[in-house]
Amino acid sequence: MLVGTQTAVGISVPKGIPMSDHRVPQWHPISALPMIAQALDGMLESAEEVLQSLEQARPRPHVLDDYTIGRVREAHGTQLNDLWWYTEQLAKWLCRKLCAGGHEGAGTPVCGGD
Repeated sequence: MLVGTQTAVGISVPKGIPMSDHRVPQWHPISALPMIAQALDGMLESAEEVLQSLEQARPRPHVLDDYTIGRVREAHGTQLNDLWWYTEQLAKWLCRKLCAGGHEGAGTPVCGGD
């Protein structure tokens, strides 16, 4: 389960600090796909578990204190903010494959030097 401000690929930054001011993401070769898939699977599993717990608590809102709600929002908000990185990494791999395969044409994304 991935919780907090660190993810398996180490791209999270504290709230309020723009990515470019804190650290540049480390792009990975396609051989890292299993690691990325595992990180995404973990994020999904964690989100599903939290959703199930919150759904069970819905009819009894008094069981959730402000701290717990804040912690859930912070942890999953951080994960949500990190999704751009995964999207960009997957897009880079796709673009390299398309460009290397000579499939660059109408309606196909252009690599842009990646």
